[in-house]
Amino acid sequence: MTGNIRVNVLGVGVNATSMDAAVNRLLEARQNGESGYVCVTSVHGVMESQGDEHLRQIHNHSLMTVPDGMPLVWMGQEYGFVKMGRVYGPDLMLAVCEQTPALNQGSGVTGQGSEDSLSCEALAKREGQRTENRGQQSENGGSRSEGLISDRKCCTHFLYGATEETLRKLKANLEAKFPGIQIVGMVAPPFRPLTDEEEVDLQQKVAACKPDFFWVGLSTPKQEKFMAAHCPQGAECHEFQKSEDGSQRSASDLRSPISDLCKFPLEAGILIGVGAAFDIHAGNVKDSPKWIKNSGLQWLHRLCKEPRRLWRRYLWIVPGFIYLAALQLLGVRKYNLPNLSTRKEL
Repeated sequence: MTGNIRVNVLGVGVNATSMDAAVNRLLEARQNGESGYVCVTSVHGVMESQGDEHLRQIHNHSLMTVPDGMPLVWMGQEYGFVKMGRVYGPDLMLAVCEQTPALNQGSGVTGQGSEDSLSCEALAKREGQRTENRGQQSENGGSRSEGLISDRKCCTHFLYGATEETLRKLKANLEAKFPGIQIVGMVAPPFRPLTDEEEVDLQQKVAACKPDFFWVGLSTPKQEKFMAAHCPQGAECHEFQKSEDGSQRSASDLRSPISDLCKFPLEAGILIGVGAAFDIHAGNVKDSPKWIKNSGLQWLHRLCKEPRRLWRRYLWIVPGFIYLAALQLLGVRKYNLPNLSTRKEL
């Protein structure tokens, strides 16, 4: 299975990937200096995209759009991607966070604990020292001996979303669970759009840290639109680098249809929208049992827990998706995708 291949789900290109493949792709992307944003989407995101062209474009021009819900996985498997698996946002966050301390240790960074985690300023100072060390080694013509700084890049994290109390609990829990993890910044945004002054302040805070993984804990479609507006690549995009035959395209062709949405690019690595993961890992909300998540009935479990808030959403999302997916699978209705690396146009 090739994680870069996308399945057409009602006009949304969903990566035919699995949890392990997605985690490896993200870690390799940061080791190679890639940047962008990742949409962790479910039936909710796909259905919201039916009436919101900007949201559909945001999903289709991401670094990855991974299947957060089992119905998306089942559609992918129906089209031949039998190894496609669910990439549940809260689990993805834990899986990436679990891997990064090993990279940090390999980069000469040891576990600090929640009280001694490196600040943005300390990280900047350390990076400056590393650059100076490399320059001195190059001048001396010698290679680095084993035990010094590794070629592997230290991976750092930034938390954006929820409340200050939730962020404090989330940071403490992640540092306790994954000793050595480097959480270099946190911002609890107001429950409204940011002002221009607040946008500049956020840009400055992120620029001081340059985190590898910028976790966004908002709701859909708010978090997807936030990531598009703050995409590290700015006017560039991922899927339009080459044409289908592999030839290079002109500069005008490289401009993404969502370029105009990116107004405040951040100096970060990869932005990942994980929704309720912040509340779950902070201990505010109990996650659904694994068997419910694997059965595709997590929406029903959530509805039973929060009926007043969610009944209107699921009243149209669930039957609407079943109806439209059936039409697509039967070939009655067709959806187009942009120039993505899809296996086939469905």
